Amino acid sequence: LYQPHARVYVRGKAGADTEFGLQLLLAETREGLIVDCQLTPEGVTSDVDLLLPAVDRIHASLGPESCTRIATDRGFSSAANDRALAQRGVASYTMPRNPIRIAQRFEEDDDFAPLHRRRSQTEARIGIFKALFLRDRLPARSREAQDRWVAWATLAHNLWHLARQAVIEQNETEKDPALVA
Repeated sequence: LYQPHARVYVRGKAGADTEFGLQLLLAETREGLIVDCQLTPEGVTSDVDLLLPAVDRIHASLGPESCTRIATDRGFSSAANDRALAQRGVASYTMPRNPIRIAQRFEEDDDFAPLHRRRSQTEARIGIFKALFLRDRLPARSREAQDRWVAWATLAHNLWHLARQAVIEQNETEKDPALVA
C-alpha cells in the first residue's frame, strides 16, 4: 500500500461492512451545488464529529445567513450537535436515531419531510460526484495532491451543474415565452 493515510474502516452497511480508503464529506445546497467537500484530515472520523466543522467552514466562506437549516442522515445525529447548531442559528433537521422520534419529527414539523426528500437526493449526488468527477478513484498518491484533486472535481461539478441548470431554464422559457421577464 502506497498511501499511508488511507484507512480500513467499518461502517456497518449491508454489502459493504468494511471499506478501505478515505472518508469524503460532501455538503450541498438545496439546488445541488456543492458548498463543502473535504477528505477528512484525521482519517476515519465519526459523522457526528464532522458536522459542526463543516457548518463552520460554510459560515466562514459564505456567511452565517448561507446555512440556516441543515438536513442530514442519522449518522450526524446527537443532542450536542443540535445544541451547537442552535447556538449558531442553524435549525437542525437531522434524522434522529430513535425510530419513535423519527415518526414524531415527521408529524410535528411540516418542513421535515420535504427537507429529507431533498436530502435523499444527496446520495445520488455523491454517486455522480464519485463516478463522473472523481472517476471512482483518486489518481494522486500524496494527501495534498488528493485534496487538490477533490477541490478541482468540486469546481468541475459545480460548473457542470450550473450549465445544466441554464439549459433547463432556457428550455422552459422556449416552451412558455410568458416566463421571460
